[in-house]
Order: sequence, then structure tokens, then C-alpha cells
Amino acid sequence: MRAVADFLLRLARVERLGALRMGRLLRNAECDVCARPDPCFETLAAAAGLGPGGAAAIARAMAFDTSPLWEAAERCGARAVTWCDDDYPTGLRRMSDPPGLLWVRGTLPHPDSRLVAVVGTRKATPYGRAMARALGEFLVRNGVGVVSGLARGIDGEAHRGALAGRGWTGAVLGCGIDRIYPPEHRGLAVEMLGQGAIVSEFDPGERSAAHNFPRRNRIIAGLCGSTVVVEAGEKGGAQITARLARDYEREVFAIPGPLTSPSSRGCHDLVRSDVARLVSRFEDILGETWVDMAPLSPPERLAEVESALLRAVGPVGTGLEALCDATGMEHSAALVTLLDLELRGYVLQVPGRQFLRTALADRAAPFVS
Repeated sequence: MRAVADFLLRLARVERLGALRMGRLLRNAECDVCARPDPCFETLAAAAGLGPGGAAAIARAMAFDTSPLWEAAERCGARAVTWCDDDYPTGLRRMSDPPGLLWVRGTLPHPDSRLVAVVGTRKATPYGRAMARALGEFLVRNGVGVVSGLARGIDGEAHRGALAGRGWTGAVLGCGIDRIYPPEHRGLAVEMLGQGAIVSEFDPGERSAAHNFPRRNRIIAGLCGSTVVVEAGEKGGAQITARLARDYEREVFAIPGPLTSPSSRGCHDLVRSDVARLVSRFEDILGETWVDMAPLSPPERLAEVESALLRAVGPVGTGLEALCDATGMEHSAALVTLLDLELRGYVLQVPGRQFLRTALADRAAPFVS
């Protein structure tokens, strides 16, 4: 399929051929790029609505040398997935403005896999970080993949939660597939490649830029059946992603926060304007469309000291001192046990040495000794 990928890479260089017109071409039977990646330029131009000069613009674009892109992709272990490939995600096919080609590192899930986007502000509060991480873990433990943008704040925590739950998580980049932004997330990206994927529609080598992120956000929204906004200001990328998801007729959810928190105003606005549904518990996100999921294995039986700590940990955060008071444990013993519970997915530690219960801990309640 290299010929198809080359054709789509060149087609993307055509002036005035945006994502909507590309979508028209991909769906046009007369311009079947899968069966014939070199159709008549006049036919292509007419189908895309390019008007006078369109055929000439396409002809100029066909002279573009794609070999440097392939060389860069090969160096970072990326491959191209096109509209014509069997593993092209179904969610993207249902968009009005799909990417014709994605560069992919790692492993894509089955095209029809259940995926949820978890998005939010880069300037996340400790509450928002904890919620994003807990939600990412909850979703993958319930058989749902987690998609986000690898950004600072909410995105990164959602990916980390999915990794902690040992499920699939994917990042959509606003730069070339051979670049990681922000740079401090390079280690996180490497970890994700072990059980997920990183994707981009931008050319290898392209740097991160503000005008790239709306295009990136549409792919995040399009990949997923639902989008969850954890924290968001009154303006920003998370708001854009949520409204795009609504336009694509996908479900949108928002997690509420303190009324005094600027980081939650965007979530509250989305609910007030009927763009998003309010999340009162994580199970709301699964909804009736997920009832056919395979049942989970029962959690392991916990030791008495572990059970005591879990019973003392609250859903919105409990400090070490309060846990020791409630259980009678010494600080050192409590910390060792809490670390073990965190590694096994029962609690999350957030700044200020506060501990949160996870969804796995709630499901373990009948198995607590």
C-alpha cells in the first residue's frame, strides 16, 4: 500500500484541499484511492470542489518527493496507516474530516475497539490530576482504551492511569511522529509504546505549533465513542475537543469540580450549555452501551492490615496522619503498605501525601477480609 500512502501524502500538499475536502475525496467512489491511487486530476479537483486551477494544483503536488518522510519514519519505527487499510480506526471513518493517513508507532487496537478520550487543562490541580489518573485506570480495567494528547496535566495523568491498569492507551500528537512534546514526557511515551500507540497526521520532523492542536484535537474526538473533560478553563483545547466530539455525534462528559476553581469552569460551562453530561461517578461514562462487556475477574483477597487501610482511605483523599490515627499503624508501616497497594492499583497518591481509593478498591469491597 506504499503507492496509496505516497498518493495521500502528496495530495495533502494541494492548496485549498483541507480536511473536509479530503474526506469527500476519500468517500467518492469515482475517485477510489484504494483501488486506483492515480485518478484523473480533473476528476479529483471536481470531486473536491477545488474550482479553477484545482487540477493544476494537484499535478504540482504529485511531484513532491516523499522519500525523506519514509526515511524519518523508519528511523523512529513508525509506519503509515491509510484510509484504505483494514486497521484504520472506525471512529475516524465516521468523521466528516478524517485524516487520509496516520503515522503510527506502537500497536493500534482493533478498529472497532471501545475508546474514550480523557482531556483537560495543562494547568491541572491536584484534584484534577488524581481524577484523570483514577479515570484512566478505571476505564482500562473495564475493557476500554484511553486516548489523550500526551500533554502536561490531565493528558499525562490519564495515560499514566491507563498504564497502571495495564490497558491500552494512545496519544495523538500535534507534531511529527518522530518528536515528543512536551520533552519531559519522552519516558512516558516510551512506556506507552509497550502497551499502546502514538499517532500523528503531521509529517515526521514537524515541530509542535499552536495551529496544529485543533487538527490534533479533532482526531482525539473522532477516534473515540466518548470524550470526558476532567478539568478545563473557560477557553482552550479541551473545550474544542468536547465541542468537536459533540459535532461528530459522540457522547461528551464533564467531571465537576469546586465552584471556586478556575480549572473547573470549562467543565461547568459544558454541562450548563448541554454540550456535556455531568459525571457523578465513573460508571456514568460506561453507560448502557457498555453492558455487554465481559465480566472482570474477582479481585484478590486482601490482608487484614491492607483492608484496614483501604477502609480508612476516602474517595476524595485522606492524609497519612489521618490514616495512622484511624488504623493505629506507625507511619513507616502504613507507608510501606500504601506503596504496595498503589503498585497493585488500589490507591493513588497525590501531592501533599494524600491517598485516594481507586475503582479497583471499590470493587474489592466484598473481598476485603
